Amino acid sequence: MEVKQSGQGIFGLGHTVEESQLVLLPVPWDVTTSYKPGTANGPEAILNASHQLDLYHPHFFDQLQHGIAMKDVSKEWHEKNKKMRALSEKVIAVSDQGLELSEENIKDTATVNKECDALRNWVKTEALAMIEQEKIVGVVGGDHSTSLGLIEALSETVDAFGILQFDAHMDLRDAYQGFTHSHASIMKNALKNKQVTRLVQVGTRDYSYEESETSRTSKGRIKTFTDVELKDGLFEDKSWQSLSRKIVNALPDMVYISFDIDGLNPSLCPNTGTPVPGGLTFEQAMYVIALVQESGRKIIGFDVVEVSPAQTNDWDANVGARVLFHLAGYCLKSLKL
Repeated sequence: MEVKQSGQGIFGLGHTVEESQLVLLPVPWDVTTSYKPGTANGPEAILNASHQLDLYHPHFFDQLQHGIAMKDVSKEWHEKNKKMRALSEKVIAVSDQGLELSEENIKDTATVNKECDALRNWVKTEALAMIEQEKIVGVVGGDHSTSLGLIEALSETVDAFGILQFDAHMDLRDAYQGFTHSHASIMKNALKNKQVTRLVQVGTRDYSYEESETSRTSKGRIKTFTDVELKDGLFEDKSWQSLSRKIVNALPDMVYISFDIDGLNPSLCPNTGTPVPGGLTFEQAMYVIALVQESGRKIIGFDVVEVSPAQTNDWDANVGARVLFHLAGYCLKSLKL
């Protein structure tokens, strides 16, 4: 089978949204990014970088015929992001200095929270519309908060599922710097949906004591495989296969994959919003995803977030595009399409 690359759509494919089984929703948003912005430009950078990928992959090449398309980046939300980022940066600057917020800062925080909630609702509405057409949906961020709307949409259409989270951070804060829909709160917000029966975190290595306690006291709902635990296993001669099987075995039958690019070693994503030393290699992460599919579990949706392109090269976007490519392929294959 030949899969033609027209040079127009994601991965150079010529599929339209209407004819595609898998639809990607770009979300240009990095309003609450606490260290450095730039991930709002991630969707467009990933799209551009994806055009130079060769499409053959021995595990899922045939699945591409079912169609993969990315919707246009919303100019409206991109402009709103600029306005809200200007407000949030003032609040973040005061918060970083440990100073008390002024009345203006408090007002700005409320405005940002309102718009973040509006974005969540927009993503949810867009996702539900595509799910109703029996399409699989993936979010291309943007910061990590952008995927909450899709998780909520799936919670309305799937009785029970787990989240497999690749991330340097736990993202289990109630709020961060006053922002209730912060990138640092995405998984705490996702767990408010009772349909999310299990959260499996992989590669975490930068988190607070409170977040660790949230995981420890979750009565098994959260299972965290820290970077220290995984690396200790490798140093003690355990195979990556055995460690990966423990990760996959912790998941239920239905799986949503949330891929924060900073879960990888920062040599693969040096410009991401909050890079942390350590992390997974590209091959280690893709091996885990492959095992999810091989295990017979269904990948019902996914996101790729926190990709921040540099002005001087496309390295982060190139890596992000390849992560997206693997997620799309294994997702379609897991559904036996």
